[in-house]
Amino acid sequence: ENRSNPYGVSEGWGPITYRAIASPEPEHTLYFVERMGNWWPAIAWTISGFSAVLAVFPFVLLARYGSQYGVKGGTPQGALRDMFVATEYKLAFGLCLFLLLLTTVWAVLDVLDRGRRDFVWVIALFLFAIPCCGIASLSWVIIPLYMQFGRKK
Repeated sequence: ENRSNPYGVSEGWGPITYRAIASPEPEHTLYFVERMGNWWPAIAWTISGFSAVLAVFPFVLLARYGSQYGVKGGTPQGALRDMFVATEYKLAFGLCLFLLLLTTVWAVLDVLDRGRRDFVWVIALFLFAIPCCGIASLSWVIIPLYMQFGRKK
């Protein structure tokens, strides 16, 4: 009779030998991420969407303040100075920094949850989420790339 032993120990006479039994690798290592289910990737897509909206915002402000400098007889440098001290700009810049924090935290937790220690994507997500040219971050580009190519299915 040939029965399989669940403990991986060979039966019979002679020295005991062990064989490796493959166990399925868990899909998640962080419990709360597992409990979130499809909401977890939805958070990343939401961050990406807000980042896309904020990426357009500096151009809207630039058009608004740039059109005013010609009417008022000012200089382009004065228009940029006025834009940078505007309340809308400061609010949008604060939101962009908050999205940088959210992007970084989400990326670190996602990499840890997936059981990998490959932080190259975290570094890329962080660097592209840093506000550049005022407030336009590139999270809206790098998050979809990570979701498509960087996440282990």
